[in-house]
Amino acid sequence: MTHSKSIASVTNELHAGFERWASYLLLALIVALFAMQLSSLFVFPQPNSLRWYGDETWLMSEAKTQITTGEVRYPLAVGSTLEHSKGLVLSMTWLSAALYGLPVAIIASDPVAIGRVVTALLSLLLLMALYHTSRLLGASRIAALVGVALLLSTRAFFFASHSCRTDLLAGFIVLLFVATLLHTILTPKDRSRWWWFGFGAITMFLAISSSIHLLTLLGPVALFFAWRLGAFRRWSTSLALMGGIA
Repeated sequence: MTHSKSIASVTNELHAGFERWASYLLLALIVALFAMQLSSLFVFPQPNSLRWYGDETWLMSEAKTQITTGEVRYPLAVGSTLEHSKGLVLSMTWLSAALYGLPVAIIASDPVAIGRVVTALLSLLLLMALYHTSRLLGASRIAALVGVALLLSTRAFFFASHSCRTDLLAGFIVLLFVATLLHTILTPKDRSRWWWFGFGAITMFLAISSSIHLLTLLGPVALFFAWRLGAFRRWSTSLALMGGIA
């Protein structure tokens, strides 16, 4: 019995040691790959070109105008309706305006370069959040790091992290939103009307304050989680949810 325990103990120690060193190696590869990608942050892709012709200057100009004047418009679109306003729904992007427009208003330098630095910082937070939420939901250390490495190695992540567009910000919000609600499902309890009011208000704020794409991305996801968490079992919680959205 003692001999069997000693063998099991040695095996566990070897397994733990292998996992630890494999994690260190994966983390080193992730850091190296991320640093390699950042080395081309200001040169590739060429600003305002490739997939999003003109989008970077356009969006940075809008963000700066919104944060300095309170109006969402594209002042360079002379003769267009965008020169004056983007309408009520598309004029609520205060989160993205604060993240991208405020640094430009303060530093008053190359807006595209500043916007790409902001996106690069958000991409780092996204990778850290992916690892943390994976661990929170039960993934092993190696599995979580493999997930981070897989995302980091995709072309989509590379282009999104090298642009002033808010695509990466939208992905970051969706990841946190889904991971938080999955964790909430794992801790079931009766939630009050005020909780559902806050759920509706926060969901709506996230959907309209950062990227217009979240209007369609978060809606179905939020509706599913609201149903899964029991928002529609009582009229009071259903009305509270709709009140928060309103």
